[in-house]
Amino acid sequence: MPLKGAIYEEEVGESNKALSTLKANLEEVRTVTLPTLDDKRAILYIKKTGKTPKQYPRVSQKKLKTNR
Repeated sequence: MPLKGAIYEEEVGESNKALSTLKANLEEVRTVTLPTLDDKRAILYIKKTGKTPKQYPRVSQKKLKTNR
């Protein structure tokens, strides 16, 4: 459940390809307001729909260097 900032609508629109690649769907978006902030925030509910492909998560370059 990621908590997204004020531009969450834009980020949700841009996430469709990544969610599809990682075998997940956006199930629900709940907007919230935090007591000390004036802008909107959102909690995203994401559901896995299948097994994540073997190439993910990718190994970071730092980890590769330490394993050599």
